[in-house]
Amino acid sequence: MTQQQDPIRVMVVDDHPMWRDAVARDLAESGFDVVATAGDGEQAVRRAKAAAPDVLVLDLNLPAKPGVQVCKELVGHNPALRVLVLSASGEHADVLEAVKSGATGYLLKSASTEELLDAVRRTAVGDPVFTPGLAGLVLGEYRRLAAEPVPAPDTDEPGAPPADGPGDGGAAAGGEGPELQADRRTPRHLPPHGPEPRPEHPRQAPVAQPGGAGAVRDRAWTRRRVARIPATRPNHPSRLSRCDADHH
Repeated sequence: MTQQQDPIRVMVVDDHPMWRDAVARDLAESGFDVVATAGDGEQAVRRAKAAAPDVLVLDLNLPAKPGVQVCKELVGHNPALRVLVLSASGEHADVLEAVKSGATGYLLKSASTEELLDAVRRTAVGDPVFTPGLAGLVLGEYRRLAAEPVPAPDTDEPGAPPADGPGDGGAAAGGEGPELQADRRTPRHLPPHGPEPRPEHPRQAPVAQPGGAGAVRDRAWTRRRVARIPATRPNHPSRLSRCDADHH
């Protein structure tokens, strides 16, 4: 005796009531179990989580939340969910975005009822289903991504270990030590440890701090300097008399 399989559980999401009802009716008449329908993105997420369909027939152009976001959230919530996008848009960007969000297939609304029923059955078992002409686009995109080289890790990021090589390690690792590196960075006209201090002028008095032996030496030095300054003498009387006599 052959065991009868359970019907495929399907949910239909579309913002046009006539189109949504027509698709749901065609599926139900063909033996599918239509467990829920929804007319916007927010409603689709809530009802899909509660109804747990096997296949989600999803339109991309939805109010409240776009179909791509709905697909991404529901597939992230239940990776076993299969999503068949049923859209009027055949734009390459829309197709690739839907596939990247987790859709298993992409069918245009210009497809016949037979094509839709076959696409739902194949989507339920995990087969990728695409309208003729779109399958080559998706395959070409996957080949392009597979051919792209993997970018090398950025060693300039904060916390990345320094690369080994000459000049990066110490002298024991075969590179230059800190002294040689400092000498290499120092201009040749300057000594390794910076410019030499300018010599003090021989007659420059040292700046003394208040109190202590330095203050005593400074006072003695000041007295010696004052003693060397010639004192100012008043005019001598005899010189004045001689000058007056010459004048007269």
